[in-house]
Amino acid sequence: DDGITCCICGQRFNTLTARHLKNHDISVEEYKYLCGYTSAQKLMSFNLAATMARNVQKAQAARKARLQERENPA
Repeated sequence: DDGITCCICGQRFNTLTARHLKNHDISVEEYKYLCGYTSAQKLMSFNLAATMARNVQKAQAARKARLQERENPA
């Protein structure tokens, strides 16, 4: 899915932020309860979550490679 729709106003976003929810005078925790999300559920689109996970994996791999280079210089 490429977006998440605010269940209060119907606007579609990549991620629902606390800043947007503040416009509705509601906290993230209150929004999740009101709209039926679990407390652990991320308020972001599946595609954005997947992209962020790939970026984290790339960064971790690069960090690991740098550490290995320092430990085993050519």
